[in-house]
Amino acid sequence: MSITVSNSASSSASRATPTDGSYDRGEGYENYIDIENGNFRFYFFDTDNKFLTALDVQEVIPTESSASSKTYTVYSSASKAAINGVVKVMALANWSSYPASSELVPGTTTIDDVIGRTYSFAPSSMELSATNLIPLYGVTNPMTLDYSADNTARIGTIHMLRAFAKVEVVVSDYCVYPIEYVKLKRYNTRGYCAPQGVYRQDDYVHNSYAQDYTSEPSVPSGSESDATIDYLKVSDSRWIAYVPEYRNVGRDDASKSRMLVKFKGTDSAGKELEEDELFFAIYDLNSSPNTPQTHFNILRNVWYKFTVNKNAPPIVQVVPYNEVDLKPEFGIVEGGNYVPIIDDNGDIRYWYDPETGTYYGPDMVTKIENPYVTYLMPEGRLIIRDLNDSVIGYYDIGNNQ
Repeated sequence: MSITVSNSASSSASRATPTDGSYDRGEGYENYIDIENGNFRFYFFDTDNKFLTALDVQEVIPTESSASSKTYTVYSSASKAAINGVVKVMALANWSSYPASSELVPGTTTIDDVIGRTYSFAPSSMELSATNLIPLYGVTNPMTLDYSADNTARIGTIHMLRAFAKVEVVVSDYCVYPIEYVKLKRYNTRGYCAPQGVYRQDDYVHNSYAQDYTSEPSVPSGSESDATIDYLKVSDSRWIAYVPEYRNVGRDDASKSRMLVKFKGTDSAGKELEEDELFFAIYDLNSSPNTPQTHFNILRNVWYKFTVNKNAPPIVQVVPYNEVDLKPEFGIVEGGNYVPIIDDNGDIRYWYDPETGTYYGPDMVTKIENPYVTYLMPEGRLIIRDLNDSVIGYYDIGNNQ
């Protein structure tokens, strides 16, 4: 049997919103499967989600030699007599434990019996490596295997879901303060290796940007922690965390997972800047400071990216990375995909390019200065604009000029 395992929803899928485009491939150990230690399993299930047989895996080959290979080819064998009917193929990888052979009883063991396993999460879990990996899960739709002349069944592609979410905080090019640290307040110390209630590929692959992957978090009971963990600093302008799923919707703010962003520097009065609190939410960019409008859960296999900009305290601007929507396959949009910034009347006031940090007028052509910068450091001058947001002067606070 020949199987393709891919850490991707679809290599050619289009996305309904906000724009069409390819899914991001992931980077580094986000895609890695521990082949050397056999840290993977493949099982057959019937249409009633009952176990049939395990596949005898002979070889797993990454399509690329680097740790960031997102596609693997699997060669295996199984009893042909056991798989002549309609079957589903389940793939597991990087799990801390798998069902023992005695637990896999044909006709009795179910998919739920397998996917109920959990993993433990600690701050060190975010530092991905060949020994510190993200659990992966995938399952096909029901199929009848077709054998070629050489007695080989080519099963096709199994699309895998990572058990972690990826959360990234990026400093805007226009930010006048550097970031000192980013922390996560409240997270889960355990997570399910597989999403619960996902029994076939159609449950999580929809070939739609807005619908792909799971819509609800799968969270083991009693796993919440009120502790704070540090983000991984990639560079002075980029901070990343890999975390389990977390339920935010329908809860008070004190129970929500949130980010704590500390900027270096002092305000105009010389006071050290305080931490800013950033929720997992779509923010109202027309308020000052920006306020969260729609909170969302932290979901597996999703890349959440926030661009932050701090000008004059206490303003923190959260620019939606293409509407800060749920990002299928750690998705990134390439080139010329501007975010509309709407005024109180529903009209487009500016366009924002999240890739370059550039603002444009309503014509999407005329570049304008960042309309949210109101204070210049270290000059200590306020920017004066006319009704069209054009800069017409500066006010020197210290000299009253």
